[in-house]
Amino acid sequence: MSNKKTMSSMTRTSSFTRMVMTIFTIFLLVGFNPANAQGDSWPMFRQGPHRTGVSDVAGPSNPKILWRVQMNDRVDSSPAVGPDGTIYIGSHDGSLYAVSPEGEVVWSVETKSWVNSSPAVAEDGTVYVGSGDHSLYTISKDGEVLWTFETDGPIFSSPLIGKNGTIYIGSGDGRLYAVSPEGEELWNVETEGGIFGSPTLMLDGGICVGSRDKRIYGITEEGEVAWTIETGAWVDATAAVGEDGTIYIGSRDTFFYAVSPEGDLLWKTELAGDVFCSAAIGKDGTLYVGSIGGYLYALSSDGEILWDVNIGQGIGSSLALDADETIYFGRREDNLTAFRSDGTKKFDVKTSGDVYSSPIIVPGGVIYMGGGNSLYAIGDEE
Repeated sequence: MSNKKTMSSMTRTSSFTRMVMTIFTIFLLVGFNPANAQGDSWPMFRQGPHRTGVSDVAGPSNPKILWRVQMNDRVDSSPAVGPDGTIYIGSHDGSLYAVSPEGEVVWSVETKSWVNSSPAVAEDGTVYVGSGDHSLYTISKDGEVLWTFETDGPIFSSPLIGKNGTIYIGSGDGRLYAVSPEGEELWNVETEGGIFGSPTLMLDGGICVGSRDKRIYGITEEGEVAWTIETGAWVDATAAVGEDGTIYIGSRDTFFYAVSPEGDLLWKTELAGDVFCSAAIGKDGTLYVGSIGGYLYALSSDGEILWDVNIGQGIGSSLALDADETIYFGRREDNLTAFRSDGTKKFDVKTSGDVYSSPIIVPGGVIYMGGGNSLYAIGDEE
């Protein structure tokens, strides 16, 4: 890699210069973009471009529902939070909602179909979200539609904001699109099945995405397919990328996969039931993942099952992890559930309606998530 060559050529420079170059290299490796600069906010699905589902803050210890905003139909979209604390979430009523931290609807923008996609928020507050009407919407922080980008299929996938502000989005038409911040198509890569999961930024700047053609794809920044991994069923989950660049992703063939940055299959571990939720990665590399078979798992970075817990209901939402390594997820039967990293339950919070929305944890220890037809804020009792 050019980064390594640059660093080796600086071995005789001052320690200050070496430090600057090290920081610069880290920015390149993590795919530095506006989303990364937002710290403890949650600007896109799974928190950041590497989709690890991890927050830098701890969640509530004695939780209660602080407020609830009801929409006109089901809420399966996962929330995102902008730089000013505004919460954005979509609904099957066809609208994207902007909600204040106090639970007041600031504005809503109507699309022509359901909004299952989870929004992504740029540093300037611009919001990107997909719709079942086949379009990617770009909306200002004040609720004005700036432009739309049309595909040939419904968009379940959540946008990824990459380097230089490029937006990546998957479509039910089977293509992954790269779109400029001005709304121009840069390239698209066609797969042989619909793309229902969300694209993930790899450490080299490329993109990983799954397809219903039963493959996991590694795609370069220039839009070339670098590698593929065959699975036994649809890949609807979103990949998470570890600190060493390893890609972790589940398939509806009941296996959870680990793939090297070069596209080599490192291991796969069979779980109980389909895996279409996304994993969270702990500080020590432990992987936490749920299955539609109703089990919560902790896996080592080598694929060994460290523990599993039978939840009794399918886990339909992706997992989130807070600074205390508490694991949060939604259940099909009206609950936000929290487990400690040793596999013991911490608490349940009763909501209304099945939960497919992935919870997020923001400063103040507040959790936002969709459930039934509502957006919930859950925090500590005063």
